[in-house]
Amino acid sequence: RRDFTFNSIYINLIGEVFDFYSGVEHFKNNYLKFIFDPIVQIQKDYLRAIRYIRFLSLFENTKTFPADLEAIMLLSKNITDFVKEKKISQELNKIYKMPFPKNTISFLKENNELRQFLDFLSDKYTPELKVNNYICNIKHTKNNFSTDNRQIKKIKIDKNILKNFLILLCSRL
Repeated sequence: RRDFTFNSIYINLIGEVFDFYSGVEHFKNNYLKFIFDPIVQIQKDYLRAIRYIRFLSLFENTKTFPADLEAIMLLSKNITDFVKEKKISQELNKIYKMPFPKNTISFLKENNELRQFLDFLSDKYTPELKVNNYICNIKHTKNNFSTDNRQIKKIKIDKNILKNFLILLCSRL
């Protein structure tokens, strides 16, 4: 089950990337976007709206699509009918493990329909919260890896994009 374009990117053992929904491009450009129709996706699983709100904390300047935000606002009154309060709280409190938790908090404060979800956040938030508190260890032994005599080329990637991707990966563990 994949909710957003950037978490629907697949890579096989020989390094081929499969990106059916422009997830790489969205991730590089700080876009958060539902796959398919957001209203239908949220109605299938209301937790997706909460996850969307959480992922606003992934990028410093998260860019969104109007249809996604409109769907969340429209369906927000139903979320607590379909998702247990404990699950909402667990999901929203994951923002403290993300680089920009202020984004989610501001979003909730700025939208009357969503202010109820501020009550699910713990009081751990401090503006000084930094990504450096969260470490994801990656070990490597060679610059290039080979499989079946095929070479996987090193990809140059912006440090901030890589850092955000690793934070996303670590938050899913």
